[in-house]
Amino acid sequence: MTNLINQNSKPNSPVAIAILLSLLLSLVILTGCSNDDSTGPGTPDNTTTTTWDGVGQFWVTTLDATSYDQYTYYSFEDRDVVPLTDAQAATSMDWDIAFKRAFIKSNGGVSGPGGATSVDLVESGIVAANKFTEVTADDVDQLTSDQWMEDSYDLALDSLWIYNPITHQLLPKQYVYVLSDAEGHFVKFQLLGSFDDQQPPAQGKMILKYFYQPTLNDSSLVGTAEIDTVDAPNGFYYDFSSGQQVTPVDPQNSTAWDIYVEAYDIFLNSTVSGSGNVAAFAAYDGLSNKTDFDGLTAVNQFGDFRWVQDELASAFTATDWYNYNFQTHTLTSKRHTYVVKSGGKNYKVEIVSFYGESSSDDAVYTIHWSEL
Repeated sequence: MTNLINQNSKPNSPVAIAILLSLLLSLVILTGCSNDDSTGPGTPDNTTTTTWDGVGQFWVTTLDATSYDQYTYYSFEDRDVVPLTDAQAATSMDWDIAFKRAFIKSNGGVSGPGGATSVDLVESGIVAANKFTEVTADDVDQLTSDQWMEDSYDLALDSLWIYNPITHQLLPKQYVYVLSDAEGHFVKFQLLGSFDDQQPPAQGKMILKYFYQPTLNDSSLVGTAEIDTVDAPNGFYYDFSSGQQVTPVDPQNSTAWDIYVEAYDIFLNSTVSGSGNVAAFAAYDGLSNKTDFDGLTAVNQFGDFRWVQDELASAFTATDWYNYNFQTHTLTSKRHTYVVKSGGKNYKVEIVSFYGESSSDDAVYTIHWSEL
């Protein structure tokens, strides 16, 4: 999955952004409902319309998902945006699907309590692209239970552990990672080992090695490394700037931590896990020895930046609903048909466009959908 980071939200960071630019919308409108005055904490001063296409027999919805901070939540039943904050949506049954920039999620799994599951009918081999109007309930009946997907986490840092089939233990691979912390300082780190560990999430004690660059915007990663043994019976939060394990009262709204380790996963303080803008990449991709901590001497020594952040994975984002043009920096929909099972009903959905009336109107979606 491609993680797109808002560079403007972190002016002191060299974090690379895949810029989202333009594609014209075409909207066939007959009669339907309009919600031009509907705004709320989760809808950033937008205009949302849902109209009926009598020829294609589907709803056409255009909505504003331009916020970098909040998802825009939509209800198929109400044919309307639901004014929810992300915190409210996490416990709400009132929405089915949500949009934020290029990210799309549904109300199920880690995204919400609605039990929604989704599937890409093209990736599943049921229909071809551009066949939205031809999809029927019979196509959905061909799906097997394991093809449906509930939302999960797509973590920026993985490949952390290796399983020993003899001792039946998970051991750190000791790979090297680079991180831009909540304040924009650079860090390189690796998990050296663990001991007294039990079954997840009881990791016991973990040994963390890192170098924190105290000078802002200094990409050098040469200096004396710190080694810290962290007691992590139920996971732990760590702040590299203070060099210690921390216990934030409200982790989701705190910038006092950089990484959270739980059940052998590492979460970054950004996007789905926190209010910071922590980003990272796997430095081992450019090292001849993936565990060579001293061999990584600068952030940009490999000639490029591969910064990513944690995101949610849904049927829409797991294989990307769009094609990205690296020359024009535009997103074009693959025109796949998705089915969202929510509230006991099946809805077919097609992303038509990511742009509004001009090339600067990115993240103004047009989607086609209907109940099957």
